[in-house]
Amino acid sequence: MRSGIKAAVVVLVNDHFFDYFIPFLESFREHNPSLDLWVIPFDEAVDKIRQVAPLYRFQIVERDFSEIDAFSTQLFGETTYLKNRLRKLVAFDLDLDEFLFIDVDMTVGQSLDAFFGHIRPGRIDLLFASPAKSVFKDGADIPWTHEGNLFSTGMFVSSRRVATFDNFRDFFAQRRDDFLRCRIDHLYDQPLLNFFFGATHRVALHAKRRKVRYVYSSIFGKALELSPDGSALLKGRDIVTLAHWAGPSKLRGSVRFGEMLSTLADRAKRKYAPLEPFQDWTPIYQRMDAGDRSEAPMPGKPSQASAARKAAIALLQENLSRVEPGVVLSAIYAVLPFYRDFVLVIKQSGASPGDIASIATCGLPRWMKVFCIDREDLGHLSSVHPGYPELYPMRQWLRFEGEVVFGDDLRSAIEVDEIEQNLVKFNLVYSVHRLRTDVILYLTSGEYAALLERLRKSRLKWMMSCVVARLHWSVLAEKVEPLFRSSLATDAMKENMASFDQLCTDAGGKGGNARQAAIRASWLTEQFAKDLWSDACGDHG
Repeated sequence: MRSGIKAAVVVLVNDHFFDYFIPFLESFREHNPSLDLWVIPFDEAVDKIRQVAPLYRFQIVERDFSEIDAFSTQLFGETTYLKNRLRKLVAFDLDLDEFLFIDVDMTVGQSLDAFFGHIRPGRIDLLFASPAKSVFKDGADIPWTHEGNLFSTGMFVSSRRVATFDNFRDFFAQRRDDFLRCRIDHLYDQPLLNFFFGATHRVALHAKRRKVRYVYSSIFGKALELSPDGSALLKGRDIVTLAHWAGPSKLRGSVRFGEMLSTLADRAKRKYAPLEPFQDWTPIYQRMDAGDRSEAPMPGKPSQASAARKAAIALLQENLSRVEPGVVLSAIYAVLPFYRDFVLVIKQSGASPGDIASIATCGLPRWMKVFCIDREDLGHLSSVHPGYPELYPMRQWLRFEGEVVFGDDLRSAIEVDEIEQNLVKFNLVYSVHRLRTDVILYLTSGEYAALLERLRKSRLKWMMSCVVARLHWSVLAEKVEPLFRSSLATDAMKENMASFDQLCTDAGGKGGNARQAAIRASWLTEQFAKDLWSDACGDHG
């Protein structure tokens, strides 16, 4: 308990996480009206945060962050989005007997008093609510990583009596190389804190070993229900003390979390609607499925866009502006033959592609596809995806047909070389054996019409591979078969295509005729694949 000690909860946030912060504040203050709350600015963008400080009674840490930012840069480099995560170490310098650090992508369902009063420097140096599985690389030769006390840094209790920022800085000046060798590359504060506490033999203890009664649930928790007022979650009969929703990319998997966050946000809007931060405020979790669900507009360059396409691009730009500055480097928009409206978002390494894609797609129509990739992974666009060979020439579309709708123009960084002839062979090798299995399944179940459609789609993909391999990369899907027939098909292939088309036309009924047509179409497709192989590879095997 916190009786007799100077204690507070500490969070790290900026305006870009305002949508996360409000549900946290609403839930925290409901159950902890008198507990002090300190906010560490993630960066200088905290205008909205300052405006709501008197409403929710919290203090903002005012100090020079240059030293801790320089420390983070020395460890991890200049990536703006990532280095400020280590500002949470400022909690160790606050004038408190104990602090409870909580990530702002959590909500609070009960009083947090029970977490305080357990720190005994040298015996219990840190108390954590949830263990961590992914902290260090597999095979890292660190004996103390096997003691079962690796912890999540999303919620922990400690004290300036245990360590200060100066202790962290001095320690890593000596052990930086050892730390970087074992750290998982996309993790930052979590391996750093675990490495420090383990290597210096400070004791991290699970809160339940101190008989702290609480219920923790991530968004993947099972059998979660809403409380009667919708502002908290229930696990069985117990109120969830700490609910970790982990950002928008996870929300599609949990209706209950989304409903709870919306309830908390609506409650804040009802109380503070006249104030500027809440005017016309629609948080990200209330926009997840609010977009237009109409059919895609007809193909055309983005600059010649229809009203629907212009509106979607404008919303995409607004969404990307909500991401932490410096994370999204560019967004390139192109109209692809098979996938219509397509956006490639290029980001800095380290940030979660799933979270960025979820933010980018909030409210967008379903016909606008968004794909997120690291800057250094642009070369992967040259790889053939076995299930989607029609996307193989994506780099040509993006470089020559795409238009930059956000950030820098990185089209010239997309390498373009000749499309390899073995695309046809690759596609045939991958797909024919799967098709043969499907033929047997469809025939035995009597799904003859479905089999004909399956065969038709496979043949079309093979033809697409042939067309792409001849550098006709900018052809529309409906033009693939006519182009293949007129310029690439041999006489045998043309005869095969005509016979297949006739079978599909004649096989409208059921019974023996439909079955015979399906068997005949399967045999024609097998022969078609062999002819394509022979033509592309010079191999009659």
